[in-house]
Amino acid sequence: MKKTRFLWAVLAAVACALSIPACGGGGDDSGNTYISVHQFAGGGKAFKIFGVPSMRVYAFGGGGSAMSKDQADNILNGSGYGPSAPEYTASPQGAYEGKLNLTGAMAFEDGTTVQATLSYGTYGGETGTGVLEILPQSGFDNSTGHETEQMIHFLGGVTRNDMNVSGTNLSGTVLQLNSDYPRYLLFSLAGCSYRVVMDFSSGTLEFFLTYASSFEYAALGSSGQVLEGYHVTYNEIIDALNTKKNFIAEPR
Repeated sequence: MKKTRFLWAVLAAVACALSIPACGGGGDDSGNTYISVHQFAGGGKAFKIFGVPSMRVYAFGGGGSAMSKDQADNILNGSGYGPSAPEYTASPQGAYEGKLNLTGAMAFEDGTTVQATLSYGTYGGETGTGVLEILPQSGFDNSTGHETEQMIHFLGGVTRNDMNVSGTNLSGTVLQLNSDYPRYLLFSLAGCSYRVVMDFSSGTLEFFLTYASSFEYAALGSSGQVLEGYHVTYNEIIDALNTKKNFIAEPR
């Protein structure tokens, strides 16, 4: 009996060593999606956004100023202009918290890091919504630099370095490869910013590329009719590109 009990003790120890989630006391939370504003602003946790390559976004720690609900609503809804402008009809319900002007970074899998100013807010707690604005402060000014290339690939686009574009049908920022679904050819990310809207309950997010654009709308008369030959010019920040990603929250 003693030998049998000893054998079971050894097997249990081996099972515990090989199966940390079953026996670990430290609490592995790498599969979680929620980060409170306090945790994010303190620099203790990062969002890992999956892609090719994947990216981690985190704050360095040190506080940041309070963000109002109206400011967070603006991040959520964007400007309302552009081909990828969201159609959110109302802000999420539930408890709200937020921070503005955090110093942090966007870090790719190969160690490439770009410093950024971050704003982060949440609605509704662990099963609610998170909004994150990313304003890069360096790294994307060189249109052919490695940082820019990493970010364009993360967004699902291609750069001029990825292929020989001679003889290829180019139309603006679109690369036509004999397909009804052309790829985006992005020449530069200088001056661009990013908005992220996270669904904590599903672990999915929308990642928006935004930049300044000038565009025209047809002018309308007092009764709503289109005035031929007249237009109104707008100069706005637009939501130019939107990609959906999976993400997790993990210790930094």
